[in-house]
Amino acid sequence: LENVYKKPLANRYLASFAIFLAENRGHYMIENIIEDGLNDFFFNHLYKYRESWTLPIHFVGSIAFGFRDVLQDLCNTYELELGKVLKAPMTGLIAYHR
Repeated sequence: LENVYKKPLANRYLASFAIFLAENRGHYMIENIIEDGLNDFFFNHLYKYRESWTLPIHFVGSIAFGFRDVLQDLCNTYELELGKVLKAPMTGLIAYHR
């Protein structure tokens, strides 16, 4: 808890766990942690919007990009349409402004 609340760069500390999860994909416990975390995101954020079921859901960022297969599985389970999954926002911005 000290690394999160008292030391600088807590975001980098927390991001290091994502690296560990990505490096250990395939182990059933790691897969459960990834799926549970993303499932919580769906429940706590996406389900608050009725539009979630009528529009594709897009994701941007290295976490979403690295775990896009889990996002696709969750979208299939909850009958949601997965839109674009981009590693960096610049990719989409450049394409949009061309």
